[in-house]
Amino acid sequence: MSQSLLPGDGSRTAWRNTNDLGALTVLVAAWFVYAGPMLSPATNLYATDTFCHDLPLRLYAARAIRAAEFPLWTPHVNCGYPLFADGQAGVLYPFFAMYVAWPTPEAHDWFMALHFLLLGGFTYRFLRGQQLAPTASLLGAVTFMASSYHQATHVVPGLLAAVVWLPLALHLIYRGVNGHGRALWWCAIVNAVALLAGAVHVALISYSLQALWLLYLCWPRVVRHGIPQATIAFVLPLMLCAVQIWPTRQLLGASNRATGLFAPSLDWKTFSDFLVPWRFLITFFWPSAYGTPSAWPGSFETNFPLWEESLVVFHGFGAIVLLPLGICIGKPRSKVWFWLAMLVLATFVSMSSTGRWLMMYVPLHNLFRAPARYMVVASLSASVLVAYGADVLLASVRRAWQVRRPRLVKAVYAGTVLLCVAGAVYHHFGSYLTKADFYAIHSPELVSAAHRGQHFRLLPLARAVFRYWSLDDAQLRRTAASLPVSYNLLFDVPVATILDQGNAVSPRHLTELIQSRHPNALKLAAITHLSCPISIDEIASDVETMFLPEPIPPKDQVEVLSTAPAFVYRYRSPLPRAHMVYSTRIVADDAARLAVLLSPDFDPSREAIVEQELPRFVEPTERPQVTLSQAKLNLLKVEVETAGSGLLVVSDCYFPHLLATVDGNAQNMVRVNHAFCGIPLTAGRHVVCLQYSARPVYQGLAVTLAAAAVVCIGLWRSR
Repeated sequence: MSQSLLPGDGSRTAWRNTNDLGALTVLVAAWFVYAGPMLSPATNLYATDTFCHDLPLRLYAARAIRAAEFPLWTPHVNCGYPLFADGQAGVLYPFFAMYVAWPTPEAHDWFMALHFLLLGGFTYRFLRGQQLAPTASLLGAVTFMASSYHQATHVVPGLLAAVVWLPLALHLIYRGVNGHGRALWWCAIVNAVALLAGAVHVALISYSLQALWLLYLCWPRVVRHGIPQATIAFVLPLMLCAVQIWPTRQLLGASNRATGLFAPSLDWKTFSDFLVPWRFLITFFWPSAYGTPSAWPGSFETNFPLWEESLVVFHGFGAIVLLPLGICIGKPRSKVWFWLAMLVLATFVSMSSTGRWLMMYVPLHNLFRAPARYMVVASLSASVLVAYGADVLLASVRRAWQVRRPRLVKAVYAGTVLLCVAGAVYHHFGSYLTKADFYAIHSPELVSAAHRGQHFRLLPLARAVFRYWSLDDAQLRRTAASLPVSYNLLFDVPVATILDQGNAVSPRHLTELIQSRHPNALKLAAITHLSCPISIDEIASDVETMFLPEPIPPKDQVEVLSTAPAFVYRYRSPLPRAHMVYSTRIVADDAARLAVLLSPDFDPSREAIVEQELPRFVEPTERPQVTLSQAKLNLLKVEVETAGSGLLVVSDCYFPHLLATVDGNAQNMVRVNHAFCGIPLTAGRHVVCLQYSARPVYQGLAVTLAAAAVVCIGLWRSR
């Protein structure tokens, strides 16, 4: 075996070893076969959440940064939304610079492909550090890189980006425990990068594996050595990321995830939609046992789980032969038992069990709405065991034949490697890729309508179920033209709400209003246009086409602008984004307030529902003048002229830290109509400004800077 990557001077030498170079060459070749199709202009990965949420928001934020406007807030999503606080966008993630430098959908393909390469490379580095042979490390790395967990979760880029750093963190923990002081400080930086990737819950899941790995390595010296090392490796990264985590935490607290559909008190049916059935474990060895993803039912009313939770366990050819071999005869046995325990434990918490359901009531853990995400631990554990099995097998072959028949040994050796690598990459993306020109998939009617008027706010009436991975070009175009809400941001088409995350991260009060399905919600949110893949007449009866259906107005209240590639409607009597009212009604209870807002006798153009008593207003005989004089990402300026005192109602979502000034002086803002902003005004001419305060960002930044100073001192002292 070539010189192993043990801590010390030998590691640098081993990296220059010919065997390592050969193994890395094969790794790159396997990556090119596996991820290469993503780099073709004719293909993309823009199905489901990538197409509807993640990619558009990332490009939108990148273009704002290129225009020297940091996207703390955007009025173009959710009727006003703290975009930076949505950590899923990954604005501070180092590789987000790829989007800023090249803000096009093609940048996303390269972003994903690069991370698959890093995933294989970091896994190889970790396995070599465990004294495994280059070829065995190669097989384990390719198996993990090509495992279907990453295929199944690529619809959320942050999931892959967070997982990429897990093998490197494990390697650094191993080096740190074995006497390399700087390794743990670098581990803190690596874990911070993973937390910034855009999937904090997956980064915290990887924390659990790292913590158990550290516990195993330090035992029985846990108190003396393990706790200080855990503080560096796990606590410091959270502090380094406070600038992102702190505002994200506050957003989650105000979101529908905290109190709505994905709140801790889940019913069993909702919870089980995100679990892996035990019978799907057979896909470890037989990936097509339940058909390809395109053959799986797309309806939520079936007994099948969601597609991505059903494919996360396939490990290709290596799992068939090498995984059992690694379990049975892999060495050292203590490490084999550790990784086998991780495989079993992670599989258990990803499967259907009452105990797993009860874990959803544990704080922080209850935000992980997809228990199948824990299969990343099982996936890596299986890959490590594959590497141990390959190491024993190849060592036996060399010992048995090396003296007598070196050429035969090399042939068998090379053949085994090629067969295993080919088997691992065989199950590549293939039909997972869709074929369509991203920029050609839009509705010209929507874009032109948005550019004609000062106020444009689109609400899709429903989200299509994508029939997972079976999209053809025509179907993709039809869906994209009307439904992917934030997708339209790429064409400067602002929207009212995001449906494509199940309204999980949408503001709770706005979500409650929109999901009421009452036409009054359209006026309250100042909707101007609606879109749908089918007509309003059909939408109520076509249940399978709908996901979280929205308010459907009567036909006489809308005007058809387009029927192809999708139906686009203009709402005939929209409210402006800002207007004055002079009559208010106090309703403190949420349910009672919604009932009043949705009653037929409520007129939002003349009256507002508030939660607290306000000064008495005087309705003037003259009509007030309300003009939007400036509308930027982080600033809205409204010029108002009113002959009597009243309440300025702005149909932007009410949020903590959204500040109002009147004529340059701070003014208390109240929540009106359940989800929107209200500013009391006296008679006269006023300039009202609404601006998002970055106070949570600055509070987090102070913690981040303090933690960065600690890390720098730690790196300097441990030279």
